[in-house]
Amino acid sequence: MKKYSILFLVLLFSSLGAWAQTKCGSPVNNLLFQQLYRTVQSQSQAQAKLTEAKNVAANNCLTTAQVKQIAGTFENDYDRLEFCKAAYVNTFDKDNFYDVYDVFAYYSTVFRLHDFVNGIVRKSRPMPPPLETKPAPTPEDPFKNITFPDYRMYNGTKGCSMPIAENDFDYLLKNVKAAASENDKFNSAMNLVNANCLSAAQLMKLALVMELETSRLNLLKAAYAHCYDQGNYNKMIQVFKHQLNQDELIAFYNAQNQPKPDEQPLPPPCSVSDADMAAIKNTISKQYVESSKVTTIKQIIRSKKCFTVNQIKDIIKLMSIESYKMDMAKFAYEFCIDKENYYQVADVLNIASYKRELSEFLEGKQ
Repeated sequence: MKKYSILFLVLLFSSLGAWAQTKCGSPVNNLLFQQLYRTVQSQSQAQAKLTEAKNVAANNCLTTAQVKQIAGTFENDYDRLEFCKAAYVNTFDKDNFYDVYDVFAYYSTVFRLHDFVNGIVRKSRPMPPPLETKPAPTPEDPFKNITFPDYRMYNGTKGCSMPIAENDFDYLLKNVKAAASENDKFNSAMNLVNANCLSAAQLMKLALVMELETSRLNLLKAAYAHCYDQGNYNKMIQVFKHQLNQDELIAFYNAQNQPKPDEQPLPPPCSVSDADMAAIKNTISKQYVESSKVTTIKQIIRSKKCFTVNQIKDIIKLMSIESYKMDMAKFAYEFCIDKENYYQVADVLNIASYKRELSEFLEGKQ
């Protein structure tokens, strides 16, 4: 949470330094504080611990460091927030209160405590005399004429687990809008994106905070991995008036969804069709010289490469000399696609010694 301290440091010094008034004389000494701290820590029930901690804060003047130490005993941000709100009034060194922000687990809780403190500070300021001002023109609604996709109806590719709740998003969106410059708004928006899972509709609303379409485009590109309903990216072109930016966002989305090299469809399995097999047998049967048959068969097997055991057996049956059959049985092994069944080739060998030789050959291939 240290990043929260840095983020609010300047803001707090400007807002708290001039107006925060200490309502207690001096903080409790360390010995008394340790006794109070142990009393709070010893409470086994969460509600009892919070009640005891609030009593300590109401009846004692504490330093920021002491408030932070007690806040660290709670198990959830809700109890931490409730205690810190109760402790702020009797905090001795309010100018250092931003140090307490480090104990919170969630960004949104820090904002809530910050708004609470600023509310107290604003109430302590003298009210300026009313000024005669003309009513400000109603700002144009940036969401007018835009249709936002509903992630609840989405069943496509998802970039993250579940979008942030709408009330939390609306709260954080206000802080992005409050940034002073376009660059500050963009950086604040990216912090929000990187810390959360957002719907396409939420990203569109976030992009519309930017004045420049180039900022919107860069934001939506950078946010792709944090978008829940990524398939709705094509609907985001509504945030652009210029066709060029619309086309670039669509091109970006299409590029993200190109199949990766390891996702390319596998080539069809290697095989020899029944029609091819019939043509092969016809070609072989035209060879009347046994040695010519052997040469032709080897050429065909090398070119086709993918034969089943049964197809190899059918080819060998076309030969009449046992030694050629044996030679072909060994040769065809490397081109067989179901080698686990290759022992069946021995069925077409009529001499026992050749059957044993083939068996020994297969054992050597194991």
